[in-house]
Order: sequence, then structure tokens, then C-alpha cells
Amino acid sequence: EGRVLCVLQNTIKNRSKREIILLMSDFNAKVGNDNTGYREMMGRHGVGDMNENGQHLADLCASNRLVIGETCFPHKKIHKTTWQSPDKKNYNLIEYIYINTKFRRSLLDL
Repeated sequence: EGRVLCVLQNTIKNRSKREIILLMSDFNAKVGNDNTGYREMMGRHGVGDMNENGQHLADLCASNRLVIGETCFPHKKIHKTTWQSPDKKNYNLIEYIYINTKFRRSLLDL
């Protein structure tokens, strides 16, 4: 996954600055609900705690001024999780949509 983020970083870096970034992913990353140090790029409505992949992803978003959309809107936990364990005891949010912070207000809570 580190290789994927490296390729993604290069793609973002080499794009025209006039292009909008809209990224959808499943990196097995949990960014959690503690946005300390990341207030500009994520809200407090994630699920659980940040894991290592989530840390890498949050850093990528912070360095490229991307907002993690699913963390911006409050919902019941069951409505914001995108993965559940086979025994249905654990639920996580691991799929996200990202957009330039400049277009944060374009995100809609449906």
C-alpha cells in the first residue's frame, strides 16, 4: 500500500493545478474520529481509531490539501461504516471520497 500511495502522490504532484482532485479509495485505512492536527482536512465523524494506513492517508491528504469527505457529516455508526467482519461484531469505515479543500463546500450529505 505504501507503493500505491507513492504513485498516487506523484500523480497528484504532476497534475495541472487547475484540475479538481476527486479521489475514491479503499486503502484499508481507518482515519478514526480524532482530527487533532488534521482539522483542515477531516471532520470528527469518522469511526474508531486511526490505524497505520490511516496515518499515511491522512498525511497524504494534509500535504495535498484534500478533504476526507465521510468524516465531515454526522451519522449513526451503522450508516457510516463500509466494512463488517464476517461475525458481524466489528464495523469500520475504510472507503473514502477525497476532494480538494477548495471544493469542500461541494460535498453534500445525502
